[in-house]
Parts: sequence; structure tokens; C-alpha cells
Amino acid sequence: MATPEPPKATTKESPHRPTTGRSQAATRHAGKALGPVRKAAPAGAITSLGASRPRSGPSRLEGVGADGRASGSIRAPAPPGKADLKSTRPLSPRQVQDAASSTAHRLGGSRALPRAVRSSRYDNQRKLEDFNLLQLKGMYQALTAYVDGKLGALGLARSIIEALFDSEFRGGKRWDVNSASAEPAGQGGDTFACEKSAEYDWKDIYSVASAKARIHVTPELISIHDYSFYVAG
Repeated sequence: MATPEPPKATTKESPHRPTTGRSQAATRHAGKALGPVRKAAPAGAITSLGASRPRSGPSRLEGVGADGRASGSIRAPAPPGKADLKSTRPLSPRQVQDAASSTAHRLGGSRALPRAVRSSRYDNQRKLEDFNLLQLKGMYQALTAYVDGKLGALGLARSIIEALFDSEFRGGKRWDVNSASAEPAGQGGDTFACEKSAEYDWKDIYSVASAKARIHVTPELISIHDYSFYVAG
């Protein structure tokens, strides 16, 4: 009896074709062309300056070196509402006068408002010094009315002594404030003796507050001579 032959071993072909040498070389070539693949930065992480540098334009940021480090001090802009300390230095009296004149000129258009000087009765030299009338309440309106011919020299002198008194008087209740007065003093008709006062009379207490001056008015210059303000009692 014949002995049956053992079955021959069969091998299954792999469903994937083996990679040939030519395809492996092509894959390596493509990898070199594309370059290394960078990993994505985690959420919230800050990327380096080199990764965010634009391809065109300057290669360096102002104040930042090529390695991403600061090459010098970077000055941040001032917060809104805050000015440089150099711009907050106090102005001199002359600068204040010039600034006020410039503002008045802009507000008044082509009007040329007269400048003012003042001397103090308490100064032995009685020296006339520049004085900014525009810092007093209502004086811009009075000066423009005078320049426009709507207010005479006497009315302007009265307005000046009234504004001077109001700027210094610190009265309260039970004070009787009198109207300002201006009387011609001299032959020219443009110099006036001016005064404004107030009295306090309550429970055997009597006090007087008074502002006095001799005011000379011209279209170019207003001179306030021997100005004084006092409170007695």
C-alpha cells in the first residue's frame, strides 16, 4: 500500500508590498526637502520672537537683539491722562501772561485786548508789575466789551475793582456787600479812584472788608496803582 505524500507548506503573500529601495530613497529625499516638523506650542504659551518674525522688512525689532534679548531700554508710552513730568513744570508769571494773552486773542478773534500792570499799596517801592486780569471772573467779557466800544473806561474800572474784591473776599452770612464805585481822579478823565467794600455788624461785632485802587485805563494798557485789600475789626 502506497504511503500518501505530506501536504506541501504554503505561504500567504503579504497584503502590503515590500518597500523597495527606490521608494525609500524618495521618502528620505522628501523628508529633507520639507525639513523638521515643529511641534505645536501648548495653549497659552508664548512663542519666541524668531518664530513670529516676519519674512520681509527689517530683521530686527527696535530695542530687541537678534537673539530675542533686549538690547537697550524700551520706553513704554505714558498711560492715558498722564503727561510727561517735564510738561508739568510751573510757568513763570510772564509765561502765564503770554499764555493768557494768546488765549484771549484766539477767543476774541482779531481783538487786541489791553495788558495790565499793578502795584501794591503795601510795597514801599510801589513798583508796577505785570498782572493777568483774565484770571479774574468776568474780566474777559468786560475787556472785550470795552474793546468793542460797548463799555466805557469808567465802567471797566468799576468792573476791575469789583473782580479784585471778589477774588479776595471770604465773607459769609450777615455780610452787607456794597456796590463797586469808580470816581474820576485827575484831569485826563481816564484815571479813577475805585473802591468796593462790605460790612459785618452782628451781636456787637463789627468788621469791614475793603478793596481800593487808582485805575488808569487806556486801549493799550491798564494800570492799577496802589491796590490794597484789607479786613478790619
